[in-house]
Amino acid sequence: MKNKVIRGVLAAACVTTAVSAANVFGAGTEQSLVNEASAVTQEETEETSEAETTDENTPEMTETETPDSTAENAASDLPAAEVQSGKSEETAVSVQAGSYYPWVNENGIWYFKDPDGTIVKGAWREYDKNRYYLNNDGKMAVGWKKLDGAWYYFQSWGGVYRDAFYTVKNVPYYSDADGKMATGWKLIDDVYYYFDDQGAMYRNRFFEYDKNTYYVDADGKMASGFEQIDGIWYYFRSWGGMAQNTFLTHKNNIYHVDTDGKMTTGWL
Repeated sequence: MKNKVIRGVLAAACVTTAVSAANVFGAGTEQSLVNEASAVTQEETEETSEAETTDENTPEMTETETPDSTAENAASDLPAAEVQSGKSEETAVSVQAGSYYPWVNENGIWYFKDPDGTIVKGAWREYDKNRYYLNNDGKMAVGWKKLDGAWYYFQSWGGVYRDAFYTVKNVPYYSDADGKMATGWKLIDDVYYYFDDQGAMYRNRFFEYDKNTYYVDADGKMASGFEQIDGIWYYFRSWGGMAQNTFLTHKNNIYHVDTDGKMTTGWL
C-alpha cells in the first residue's frame, strides 16, 4: 500500500511538471506531456484495481483428470452382439440400454448387475434387444444350456439364439422366438423342416416318419410335388409324404410310382 501512495504522488507531480513546462515550451509540448502523465496515472489505476480484486490467499485451481467410465471400458471388451428377433415367454427383466451398463468382468468371466448393484443369479435378463441367462453362480451362460426341459444355445458373447438357424460343430439347428431349440417338424416362413430329438436338422435325405417317407433337400426344406433325386423322379404329396405303389394324376396326366416311390416309365 505504501508503494501505491508513492506512485500516486509521483503521478500527480508529473502532471504539475507538465503544466509548468507547457508555459515554457508551448501548447504542443503541453499536450504531449499531459498525455504522457495521464498514461502513467491510468497504468497505476489499473494495477491498483487488479491488486484490490485478487485474493493472494486463493490457491491456484488445476483441472482434475477424470478416467473413462467403467461402463465404456467394459463395453469395449465385450464382443458386439447380434440382434435377434422374437419375444420371450419366460420371465425376463428387461433393462434399457443406455440407462446404465450392467456387465461386470471378473477374471475373464461376465456377470450381470441390476441397477441396484445386485449380481443376477439363476435368472434371465434382456439387455439391448438381446436375451441372456445368468447361472446360479452368476456367471453368464454360454453354449448349450437346458432350462425347464428345453435346450437353448448361448453364443460366445452370451446372447441366446432366437428365431434363427445356426450351426454348431457343423450341425445345423434352429431356435424359436423364445430361444428354445426346435425338434420334430417346424414350419418356418411357410416351409417345413425336420429336426431330430437332439435338434439336428435333417438335410439332403429320405427319412421315415409316422409310416410315411419324406425327403428334405440340401437346405433342409421338405419336398413336395415332383422331385428329381439322383436322376430319378419321385412324387411327394402337399403334406410331404411320398407317393408309393400307386397311380396318381398331376396336371391332367396320369403317372405311376412303384413301391420305392420311383416314377415308372415304359410298360408295366
